[in-house]
Amino acid sequence: MSGTDTFMKQVIASLARSRPFGETPSSAPAPHLLTEDRPDYERLVDDVLRAHPVEPDEPLNPEQVRTLAVNAANLISAAAAPEYLEYVRRREASRSTDADADDDDDDEGAEALAEAGAPAVVMVLAPVLAGTAAVGFLGFGYGLRLVDGDSDFVRTLTSTGWVFGAITMAAILVGAVALLLTAVRNSHTYGPAALDVAAARDAWLAALRERGVEPFVREVLRAVPGPPDEPGPGG
Repeated sequence: MSGTDTFMKQVIASLARSRPFGETPSSAPAPHLLTEDRPDYERLVDDVLRAHPVEPDEPLNPEQVRTLAVNAANLISAAAAPEYLEYVRRREASRSTDADADDDDDDEGAEALAEAGAPAVVMVLAPVLAGTAAVGFLGFGYGLRLVDGDSDFVRTLTSTGWVFGAITMAAILVGAVALLLTAVRNSHTYGPAALDVAAARDAWLAALRERGVEPFVREVLRAVPGPPDEPGPGG
């Protein structure tokens, strides 16, 4: 272990004993920071260091302060334990709800497909079949017009082609409306839960910043002694 690592561990241990950067505001247990939340924590540390840059004459440089804050993640995150526990609880509840909803949607989709039977298959294939027919009739009709002129048979072919073209457009429009309605239904189903989780995450990060990261950075710089003053020329 290098001298720098040992020094940083000593600083963290000293701050852990004194807890100068904020006690846990309630009797809630201080949970360990989950791996999936460490990126949010590290981005918050970086944001705090950008907002409160370390001065050049400080005993530690910004990277050293960041390393200390990252190594002390569990210690610092304890200052926002209630908000973190609430965030994790809401997130897990949302995931469970989404998983149940997905299972229900799969079951409902299978039941709907079984009940719909042949009409559902026709609705899916209609745009493809109608589009293929439109291209065939129009291509054949306009091709014959170049050879034989504008006969009754050619007009029948092209008219039939345009009819199939209209059917294709109508089928595509119906499919687009169905997709839009499904998206609106899903947004109403899952939107509030997602907003609830996002609000809990914002509350946790705000508390972690105010009661954890910012006080920790201040106390680190205060606890680490600066370089000794150089003696004057007559010293």
